Order: sequence, then C-alpha cells, then structure tokens
Amino acid sequence: MIRQLYFNSKFDSVYTKSALVLCVLINIMLILRYRELKTHGSSWWAPIVLNDIILYFLLFAQMGQEYLTWGNRQMKWREDLLFEQKFRDNTDDSERNIHANIQTIIEKIEEDGLDFDKDADQINERMTIIGPDESVKRAKTMKLSANIYTAAYYAMMKSNKKELKMTESEQFEVFFKALLIFMVQMFFCFCCWFYGNVKWQVFNNVCLQLALIFATLLIHLGCIPGTKTGLYMMKFALCHPEKFSHPEVAFLLGVMQLSAMWIAEVINMMKATQRKTAQELITSYIGFKTIIDVPTIYLGSINNMAIKGKIGAVTATKPRK
Repeated sequence: MIRQLYFNSKFDSVYTKSALVLCVLINIMLILRYRELKTHGSSWWAPIVLNDIILYFLLFAQMGQEYLTWGNRQMKWREDLLFEQKFRDNTDDSERNIHANIQTIIEKIEEDGLDFDKDADQINERMTIIGPDESVKRAKTMKLSANIYTAAYYAMMKSNKKELKMTESEQFEVFFKALLIFMVQMFFCFCCWFYGNVKWQVFNNVCLQLALIFATLLIHLGCIPGTKTGLYMMKFALCHPEKFSHPEVAFLLGVMQLSAMWIAEVINMMKATQRKTAQELITSYIGFKTIIDVPTIYLGSINNMAIKGKIGAVTATKPRK
C-alpha cells in the first residue's frame, strides 16, 4: 500500500508526503518499543516488533532505490509490453528481429536525450502500446482437480447429463456421495479439535518453530489446489448457471470443497503449535494431509463412474449473473 501511494500520480501532494513521514516516525517509535520489550525480558513480542522494524526499513530502502531508477523501470516495462504486442501481431517475424527493432527505437530515444519523467508523451508516441479492449469479456479457463466434489459438479452439467444419458437420480447419487465424504472430513476434523483439545500454543524453541513453519507451509501448499478448485467451481456456477440442471447444488459443491480445505488447514495449524518435537510435527502433517486427500482417494476407488472422464477445466466467457 505504501509503495502504491508513493508511486501514484499524486505523489507530489501534501497528504501523500505526510503519510510517508508518519510511517517513518511510527517505525522509529517502534525501535523504542522494542528496546522497552527487551528490557522487560519479552521473548515473544520483542522478535515480532523487531521483524516489523526490519521489514519497514527494507521497504523504505526499496522505495528509495526505485525512486532513483523509476524512469528506467518504466522504459523497461514499456519495452516488454511493446515486444509482447509485436510478437502477438507479427507471428511471421522472429523474436530476434522484433528485439532488434525495439532496440533501434530505444537507441534513437537515448540519442535525442529524452527522459521518461520529463518527456513521457514523446516516448509514448514512439513506443505506442495498444491495450486490450476492456469492453470485451475475455474468456478465463479454470482447471479443476479431480475428486468426488468435482465429479458431482460435472454430473450436474446439462451437457454431461445429455451425453452420458444420466437421470436426475443418478446425478444426485453422485452428489450424495460427495456429501458423505464431506461429512466424513468434518467428522475427522471435529474429532481432532474436540477430543484432541486443540488450541493455540507456542513453545519458545527456535528449531521447533522452524519445523512448524515448514510443516505449515507444506500443508498450505497441499491445500492450494483444492482451495482454487472450490473457488473456480463457485465462480463458474455464478457465471454460467444455465449450464447446470441444478446451479444451486453446483455452487454448494464449491462451498463444500473450499470449506473442507480451510477447516482442515486451520485445525492442523492449531494442533501443530502444540507439538513438542519435529517428529510429531511431521507425523501430524501426514495425518492431516490424508484428511484433505479423502475426496481424491475416494474417487480413485470408484471404477464404474463415467463422469470421471469429463473432469478437467471450465471456461467462463461472461461475468456472473
């Protein structure tokens, strides 16, 4: 946010400069707060405050470096955009020739002594960029991972129902299977939370905290495909409800997919903070990864399901209803 505020077109305004000065003053006061925490022997909040101080000063340093090289950065960005445009429009021309033509234009600009900060209009005329037509909705292709939720999702599509000659009872049979797996996942999560006495708890151990960071990162990376799939399912159901025989059920399947990922990941993080050894952390990660993969494992165990071959990607061509 600070960088966007710093480099926007109204940087010379008094309000922008005041906000930047205020941020610097707050960061300096954080140094005094850090010294006070260290004096009182704080082992938890002191490192957090120190981390914020370092990050802010690194941000200020980066802002200063970008301010000094802002013209060159804008020129480089425009060069990349011009190359993409020419490469897209002139498919018969080679990349080397396109780069050579762009470099000739840049050398001519440098010979004329034009500066991007002062002579932006003249540079833009020589390096004209034609932007995309924003009035036309561009198609967005979204890849869905294969599991029982997406199988039920595709079963609700009218085209698949017609092609596979599925009855409405067969559609809802797949949906009820997905609902069963969702209940199983929620049951496992409830057992871990309720009977495992899950709560946030942090031990002052550097090695253990490093293991916690990497274990949490692994479970997060494992949840990303499922989370994106749930979001894509909801988005496509909102953009193209006419493609589903029951669009409300299709949207609900996306909510179930997304909810299962979020709940399992949060409980895993809470439970991981209670672990006292790195071995327990890794074992916990493997267990929760299994809970997350239950829909995929269940779909793989079903052989005679024709809808499995239809799972892939969906393409949204218009905004939501």
